Amino acid sequence: MVAARRLTRRALLAGGTAAASLALLSACGATATATPGTRGSATLTTAPGTPATSPSANTATPASGPVTIEAWIYGNTGSDVNAESQQTAAIIEAFNQANRGRIAVRVNPIANPDTEYQAKLLSAAAAHQLPDLLQLDGPFVASYAYSQILAPLDAYFTPDDLRDFVPSIIEQGTWQGHLWSLGAFSSSMGVMVNKKLVAAAGLTIPTSVGAAWDWPTFAAAARQLTKNGVSGLDLHMDYGVSDWFTYLMSTFIWSNGGDLLSPDRSQADGAVNGPAAVEVMTEFQRLFKEGVVSATPDPVAFEKGQVAFQIIGAWVIEGFKDFPDLDWTIMPLPYFKQRVSPSGSYAWGIGAQGQQRDAAAELLRWLVATDTGIVPIVQTNKLPPARTSAYPKLPFYASLPYSLYAEQLQTTARARPITPAYPVLTAKFAQAVNDIALGAPVKESLDAVARAVDDDIKRHNGYRP
Repeated sequence: MVAARRLTRRALLAGGTAAASLALLSACGATATATPGTRGSATLTTAPGTPATSPSANTATPASGPVTIEAWIYGNTGSDVNAESQQTAAIIEAFNQANRGRIAVRVNPIANPDTEYQAKLLSAAAAHQLPDLLQLDGPFVASYAYSQILAPLDAYFTPDDLRDFVPSIIEQGTWQGHLWSLGAFSSSMGVMVNKKLVAAAGLTIPTSVGAAWDWPTFAAAARQLTKNGVSGLDLHMDYGVSDWFTYLMSTFIWSNGGDLLSPDRSQADGAVNGPAAVEVMTEFQRLFKEGVVSATPDPVAFEKGQVAFQIIGAWVIEGFKDFPDLDWTIMPLPYFKQRVSPSGSYAWGIGAQGQQRDAAAELLRWLVATDTGIVPIVQTNKLPPARTSAYPKLPFYASLPYSLYAEQLQTTARARPITPAYPVLTAKFAQAVNDIALGAPVKESLDAVARAVDDDIKRHNGYRP
């Protein structure tokens, strides 16, 4: 079912349960002592955010046979995630075959990334039984690093290695001057366009980032197309109060010259509730009040021809095959003052408690290498590759609609705020977005976000390492 695919792919932008779990993790830290005799029983002694023991002390080639490591991957929550999980397992099995006699990877697919996965991670961290390699949601990397879940990757990737990655994937994985994660793919948003509705209105749409409409032009077109039972714009409020709302709205706040946090990431007050954010959220609230956007949309309204524009990512495209009458194209995101696009997705990190980090790093390098990891996974999930060298090997990214996502990712993309406070920030901001869509006062709603986030930062002493 397409509706199910839409909702499960929401895990790409992990929801409120994950945020709450990670907020608890950040609050508790990694202070639990493991049961004697269990794997990884040595208690962590480094301060939150500091590099763990040097990985050079680990070895992937002991004299007594192959090293066995454990990798946690996101498992089955629906048809699209299941295919991605199966491909990930196949990529790891190829690594096992290539390293037979040296390294053996035991794969543990954890179901429901935005619920069960986080609960299992919390339990494993408390018991000092974290996996050697784990899949994680990129925006939460700083929270994992602060909570001593991850080991830094600096020793395993040189500047030359990293030069091939799109800048936003490095930004997503970097905190306090250390690299903590890398992903094989990222994400972006575009404006999907119902060609018949737009043509009937006499509109000509842009097809490149440089020709993108400014916000007034886009909003006027959406209003013009709202008639005869058709909505001008779908923002997928059906995804619910989740990180999707943060991913979506932070993009336009950046475009308006604002941000969700201060430049040094020390506070939210004056940023998430600042003039740029208030202006953007007021503009969007106006669209809801005018009926241009629905707060309770049909998840497949666009596919049914009931919406002229929808702002969404590439993860929905495969589902269009179920709607043969849909005639659509794509255009770049509109902008307020500057062209900006979002980014980020699942990534990989090395567990800080593991004793075989060199072996885990070899697997990580395999997973984010162009030929062995990125090309096969992107052929499955169709999301934008994280390395520029992968694009020529994925022909469907050479033309629309995918080429638009690629252009934005490589030219205008930003990562969501890199901070251990992100779980609280996204939970509170997403709720404010929902409330504002339903008519709540804009400034007061954003003030509440600022207070909650700043209280969290203060409780954690500024999240200083």
